[in-house]
Amino acid sequence: MRKPVQTETVASTDAGDGSEGGAAPRGRGRPRDPGKRLGILAAAREHFAEVGFDKGSVDRVAAAASVSKVTVYKYFPSKEVLFNAVVNEPIRQAFELDLAALDPTTPQASLEKIAETYLTLITAPEILAHIRLLHASVSVSPALGHDFFNSGPEAVMQELGGFLRACRDAGSLKIRNAPQAAEQFLGMVRGNEQARLLMGQPALRGKAATRAYCRACVGLFVRAYAA
Repeated sequence: MRKPVQTETVASTDAGDGSEGGAAPRGRGRPRDPGKRLGILAAAREHFAEVGFDKGSVDRVAAAASVSKVTVYKYFPSKEVLFNAVVNEPIRQAFELDLAALDPTTPQASLEKIAETYLTLITAPEILAHIRLLHASVSVSPALGHDFFNSGPEAVMQELGGFLRACRDAGSLKIRNAPQAAEQFLGMVRGNEQARLLMGQPALRGKAATRAYCRACVGLFVRAYAA
């Protein structure tokens, strides 16, 4: 039986590379340097892609990003959070930017854009590689899967639910249960394409066919919830 993988944490004193034990320090307010945060994510992406989660080291990520280990933990409180942020943050940020620019009075066009953005992101090679690493590691580190779900799929569903509520308030869609409708929408758009690619099968649809598929999904959804 394999031994559980322990979450990496850091002592409360800012000692450069620091030790592996202790509790991660709590940050004070929002990070002040977005560039440093992006540098840590870039270093983590390369490191985890090379060695996986189990053998991954926050020390090595810190060294590659030219920051202290304590600095890494100020942005990402555990190795699990850092590992999943590599994938979840870009997806969530893309959704936040798209949703802010959409018009809830025109759900067809808006949801088509959401659908294409979502399906393109979840089938990107770097996303698929991360999910494969996640599946290989979650059985020995349940916290890894818990964090991934809450900061990724669940966060995206909540973002979409907010937009669907805005559509309801605008009178363009008749939706009583926004979280349920959001899950239905994302599940329909995801289909089998991500699973197909995860299993090493070729993509079923090219760019034009993907756009047509998303348009068809949105058409079904909008008709189901027509005001």
